Amino acid sequence: MATLVGVTEIVAGLMVTLGVLTRAAALPLVVVMLVAIVTTKLPILVGHDIGPFRVRSLDTYGFWSMAHEARAATPAKLERT
Repeated sequence: MATLVGVTEIVAGLMVTLGVLTRAAALPLVVVMLVAIVTTKLPILVGHDIGPFRVRSLDTYGFWSMAHEARAATPAKLERT
């Protein structure tokens, strides 16, 4: 499944970047993003398992916990010293 997602992102991303069939290329990218959000963030938002998607153990659940888990970590190279 990861290979399919990777190939989809690369091919559709290149199509969007080059301006070739951008509307058709955007649709698979939207689907990939929605699946990623539903499988990783939605269980944290509601605070319990949703079907096959398991929520991991956290101190708190809800919007702010989901937003915290969704943030990107800053690489050490970019941090100011």
